[in-house]
Amino acid sequence: MPNLLVLGNDKIAGLAYAKLLNVHDLDILIDKSTNCKRILKLLQNKKITLGLVLKMFWAEFSRKGGKPPSSLPSIASNYDLHRQIQQATYEKIYLFRAGLIINQSVLETGLNILNVHAAKVPEYGGIGSINRALMDKAYSQHASLHVVTTAIDQGEVLDKEPFPLNPHKPYFKNEEIAYGAAISLLFRSLCIK
Repeated sequence: MPNLLVLGNDKIAGLAYAKLLNVHDLDILIDKSTNCKRILKLLQNKKITLGLVLKMFWAEFSRKGGKPPSSLPSIASNYDLHRQIQQATYEKIYLFRAGLIINQSVLETGLNILNVHAAKVPEYGGIGSINRALMDKAYSQHASLHVVTTAIDQGEVLDKEPFPLNPHKPYFKNEEIAYGAAISLLFRSLCIK
């Protein structure tokens, strides 16, 4: 029975995807739910700051590599994900860099849905976690594999991959450190060497 991996649509997800090319029993969907409208809503609701958006944009722009291929199947909503789940039989669903907030109808499918987050949860859950950890001087971090619930990054933590943030390095380098650990945790969770 295959697993399903829902990847974000950015260069970090592209780095993970490049290492998954020869993995069998893994279906991959690209999450295209995040867009400018959603970012504006996060700014308006003060979930993120303009400074953080600029840092994250610059990090993405500066990062080497590319996004996952646009030829991969994609989703833009919970409805799309639910439809995919109904069309196939999966053992587990993994989320990596996915911005889609999983709703109750998807959770009620009974599938084991797991998320790889690049910081400690619940303390540093949600968007902007690496920036918040740096601001809090919480340099001893770990990527977290946790059960997805209706609350963002609040589910039971099943596995961790430790890493140190470095206050002497720019945000971009700390993001690379954090997501390197998150990719390692994803591969271990998928039993990939």
